Amino acid sequence: MKKVKYITIVIISMFIAASCKEKIDINLNNEEFSRLVVEGTITDENIQQTIILTKTSDYSKPQPPIPATGAAVSVTEGLNSYTFNEVSPGVYRSNNTLKGEINKTYNLNVHFDSKDYTASSTMQPPLLIDSLYSIAAEENGYYELYVNTQESSVPKQFYMIKTIKNGVINDTIKNWSYFSDDLINGIYLQDFYIGYVNAKPGDTIQLKTFSIIKEQYEYINNIYQTQMEPIPFLGSNPANIKGNISNGAMGFFQVSAVSLKEYIIQ
Repeated sequence: MKKVKYITIVIISMFIAASCKEKIDINLNNEEFSRLVVEGTITDENIQQTIILTKTSDYSKPQPPIPATGAAVSVTEGLNSYTFNEVSPGVYRSNNTLKGEINKTYNLNVHFDSKDYTASSTMQPPLLIDSLYSIAAEENGYYELYVNTQESSVPKQFYMIKTIKNGVINDTIKNWSYFSDDLINGIYLQDFYIGYVNAKPGDTIQLKTFSIIKEQYEYINNIYQTQMEPIPFLGSNPANIKGNISNGAMGFFQVSAVSLKEYIIQ
């Protein structure tokens, strides 16, 4: 019953956020109406952080993302400024290591194709998992994942969790777990269902948690809901979802405190 209770809490939180969904009209067009797409994450890991820039393509001619090359990219925090150089087409990496700090606000600045784009996000406290375990699911080859963790007493916290199997991250939105603390603020989450994984005994499973802001929680939920609700006459392609990038660009600039928990499937 305890597991069912917490699963219900997550589902309720998702429905609350679903009411905030905003869709933008699709441009079924060409290069003239191409828009910049930003995928960038700053974490509290002491690493060279990465920003990925691409351009939208003709909707009627599906193709891989088009790299946005030749942009000027930087991130600022207070009086600190970090330059990002293009290391491969559309991939920009900080010159030096950039270790984000909790409660600090980071600002993204992109100059591309004679236009300026900005975004801002503040790093929230991480979700630290005490323990992780699995239970074999009814479907052969799948395992349900459960955690024990203390949720922060600070209200209005939001989290995203990604699964890593044998060193390979399962980085698609349908496989992310994400939830708010609206109904679980400050309580100890015991036997909290977090998702499932296709695995076998001996596989090493890691859960990587990300603290996120409310706007990103809603952004992720809107994309997920749109994927579950195909647009009539246009198959399963989703509508454009508004992120936190200015000047009409798409995508999201994420700033997250992270934590990692490992478990070997028994």
